Amino acid sequence: MLRPTEYEKKWNFGLAGPQLDRDAIESNRDELVKTLKRITGRTDVKWGQVTWVSRYRPNIRMVDRFGSGRVFVAGDAAHIHSPAGGQARGFAFVCCTPIY
Repeated sequence: MLRPTEYEKKWNFGLAGPQLDRDAIESNRDELVKTLKRITGRTDVKWGQVTWVSRYRPNIRMVDRFGSGRVFVAGDAAHIHSPAGGQARGFAFVCCTPIY
């Protein structure tokens, strides 16, 4: 996943997969760059200063029931999504479609 940030010439990206040495990538910029080159096959990209590195852990939470009496919970109030975003709106429609 690669996406622009609000800062010029700065990008946010995510890496995933069982072949990653997460501890090395998080603690050593050179290991991160080496891993990025290996995964992408791109040796022509210039990697600048690494501003921030962190491990994303899925945070799975959901209500134990969607309705109680006259209250109905749907969409983002009922679940959460990853930082990739863009999923919630479509999923909320799916959650709410058979309300009648």
